[in-house]
Amino acid sequence: MINSLKAFFVLISTIIGLGVFMLPYVFVNSGYVFFIWMFLIVIVMFLIHLMIGEILLQTSAKHNLPSLAAIYLSPKLKNIVWFNDYLGMLGIFFIYLIVLGKLWSSILPVDAIYIKLVFVLLNIIFLVKNFLIFSRFESVLSLLIIALFIILAAVMFNHFNFNNLYYSFFNIQNFWLPYGIMIFAFSGNSALPLVYDLVGKDKKKFFYVNLIALLVVAFLYLLYTIAVVGFLGINVSEESLNSLRDYLGDVFFVLAVLLVTLNITFVDMAFYLKRGLIYDYSLSPTKANIFLSLCILSLIFIDSSQIVFLANVVSSLFVGFNFFIICLIYLKLKQKLYFNLSKIIIFLLMTIFLSGICYSLYSILIN
Repeated sequence: MINSLKAFFVLISTIIGLGVFMLPYVFVNSGYVFFIWMFLIVIVMFLIHLMIGEILLQTSAKHNLPSLAAIYLSPKLKNIVWFNDYLGMLGIFFIYLIVLGKLWSSILPVDAIYIKLVFVLLNIIFLVKNFLIFSRFESVLSLLIIALFIILAAVMFNHFNFNNLYYSFFNIQNFWLPYGIMIFAFSGNSALPLVYDLVGKDKKKFFYVNLIALLVVAFLYLLYTIAVVGFLGINVSEESLNSLRDYLGDVFFVLAVLLVTLNITFVDMAFYLKRGLIYDYSLSPTKANIFLSLCILSLIFIDSSQIVFLANVVSSLFVGFNFFIICLIYLKLKQKLYFNLSKIIIFLLMTIFLSGICYSLYSILIN
């Protein structure tokens, strides 16, 4: 029971990140198709978790996705999947840096580039020293972030205006907008190996830990999205939290930003990439640290004002491609010993991911 609770909180803390704060803006700009996508993505992510669980349970050695693709599909795919995986993770890291730079520079009299430099240097120190201090506090951070959403929702519901929910009933032009942001907001795959380590080969525990975690996250996301839109209407910014500052007060705003900063998975992503370089490409820890540090440092000097667009493209293109590969690996397994999913369901998922990839490429061309 204790290990299951630990696994639940690890998954919650990994999934909840900056993506949730983009959801109100996406709802305002897409209309009620937003809720259709949320319902679908929760199902999609749960099925992806089960497929990853099946692969993890059948693979004895530790591997990231590139090596799994080489083992189960073709050795030629290893470098392609690695390049996609690496760009996707760096893209997410980049988005986090932009948003945190904006949030903290609005609190401190410091330019955003120096804020980003501090975050990058801290992550490099943690990476080089194998310093996983925050991994000891997943349960506390998860409970605090849940409390934060409940408090924010309670404050906003006191000034709730139902008319704010009807600005755009259905916006067909932005039909695909919620897809990538939902993927961005619900992705927590990097935590699944640890979930597996905690619950072992107990498929029932793995099933329910993932199901309940995703449902709790979905509830919190819906609560926050409806509360913010009902409160602010079309006046919500892309990252939403800055829009609430005048109403929350400086002290609560600083505490909220601090909690969000502690809860995002900067260090987890860095260690995921480092583990891949070491296990999948046999690099020494020193070479992996140097390579990763240089890549992360380069992100400081790039900026963008299109946060939602970036998150949408990164998720639809890179994360969607990874999910497509996971589906292919699952189909290649000779036996389904734990979670046996219909091929029709898998093909439907693959169609969604391919459609998302095509949409992201099209949006890049027209942007």
